[in-house]
Amino acid sequence: MLVEGVNDAPESLERIGEITESLRPTEVHVTAPIRPPSVTSVRPPSKETLQLALQLIPKSVDFTHPESGEMPTPSSTPRQHLVDISGTHPLREEQAISILVGAGMTEQDASRDLDALVRSSSLVVLSRDGVRFYVRGSAQASRFQHV
Repeated sequence: MLVEGVNDAPESLERIGEITESLRPTEVHVTAPIRPPSVTSVRPPSKETLQLALQLIPKSVDFTHPESGEMPTPSSTPRQHLVDISGTHPLREEQAISILVGAGMTEQDASRDLDALVRSSSLVVLSRDGVRFYVRGSAQASRFQHV
């Protein structure tokens, strides 16, 4: 994982490339903190630095894009499922809505439900680089910087 100001300097990237090359991997997954981390000062590297890393680290593959696809089917009520997931995995707004829509709600009802969960403090809204995330509104959420 590349973190701005920690291991994203050209010298660090060259050293990471040397070390990983000595391991002879099939591929190297380059990641960055794209969700709100518990340490709010942690930032992803710039796009330019990411491109440099992909050039300097042999067999590197960019894994910094948000995941896509369906969210798992809820094993409990859709609202509880959403709260449970967000306790360990900050959800982008479209993912949270997708979970509720997948349980049979309209997008409008899903948005209303999210608002109700925020008003009840079951969820907390965070913003990271202009993207809204939802995390469980418990003591765990205090790790994150709120909107």
